[in-house]
This record gives sequence, C-alpha cells and structure tokens, in this order.
Amino acid sequence: VAMVAMLAFGGTFAYFTATTTEKSGTATTGTVQLGANTMATLVADKVVSGDSLFESGSVQVTSKSNVDTWVFITFTAEMDGGTQVASKGDIDGDGDFCLEISQASGWDPVTGHDGVLGRKVTAAEAGTPIDVCTGIKFYGMSASTESAVGTIMNKTITVTITSEAIQAIAEANGSEMDAKTAYEVLHPVGG
Repeated sequence: VAMVAMLAFGGTFAYFTATTTEKSGTATTGTVQLGANTMATLVADKVVSGDSLFESGSVQVTSKSNVDTWVFITFTAEMDGGTQVASKGDIDGDGDFCLEISQASGWDPVTGHDGVLGRKVTAAEAGTPIDVCTGIKFYGMSASTESAVGTIMNKTITVTITSEAIQAIAEANGSEMDAKTAYEVLHPVGG
C-alpha cells in the first residue's frame, strides 16, 4: 500500500518524446508596377472637326511588372464650354464634341464600363512600351455669329490618359481573372 502512494504523489514517469530540427524557407513577392505613360505629340492649334489630334507618335504604356497583370486605360477630354458626347452620331447641338480613338490591337473595351480599355500584359512584356492608341480624331459642332465666336471654337482640348494595373490572378481561388472582374476589384461597385 505504501508503494502505491509513493508513485501517485512523488514518482516520476518517463515518456517517449521527439523533436525535429527547425526548417524554414523563403518566398519573394511579385511586383505590379507601371512606367510613365507616353503621349503622342499633339497638334498645337487650329484643330477643326475631323482633324487628328496627333502630330506624331502614339500613346503608350509600359508595364514594369514581373507577374501577369491586367492593365486598364481610360481617356478623358476636357474643353471649357463644350459637352463631350460618346460618339460622332451623338453630336446634335452647338458645343457637342467627341474624341474618336484608334486603339491599338490587343486592347478591348471592358464590359459594363464606358471608356475603359483593358489588356492582359504578361510578365515577359515588362519594360516594353505597348501602344494603346495610334490616333485620336476630334469631332465637334460649333457655329459663330457676327458678334460671337462658336462655343467650342478657340478652346483648348486637354486629353488625359490614366493607366492602372492589377495582378491577373484572383486572391480568392488562384485562377486568372477576366478583364471585367479585375477592373471591378480595382473599382468596387458600392464600395
């Protein structure tokens, strides 16, 4: 009986255990980055409806990403006193104007998002300037009178290109996103 009590209160039991040498590894994250956009040399002045705004060159974007990405381009035009419309066919009043963009191959409109072009750019294309458009034509309607110059005559047109990129692989499931999905990750609806 005494021996049982000694085991219960003061005895030490041996266990079988094991350990292993710690191991670690490293991974390097990818890079999603764009270089500066380049804009063609625009005609300096005296542009009339039907004229090209390009004097020489093209609009280009350069991906500096080392992973596949979706690149999105948006063109905007501003002119004091005018109203920009979607296309030539929508010009129906004094001051209406539009830009007709001759997009380069590989760029497609993003479904559900007016004025946005998208293109999948592979990591292998990093550092190579990619043509976005090869020309922009201006169309507008404006009339002068004896006492006043037309609404959009003698005005400055400012054309702006905005580019943005996002990884092509979705976080949620590791599959490749389509252009619409990728754009909506960058621009959440209602978020």
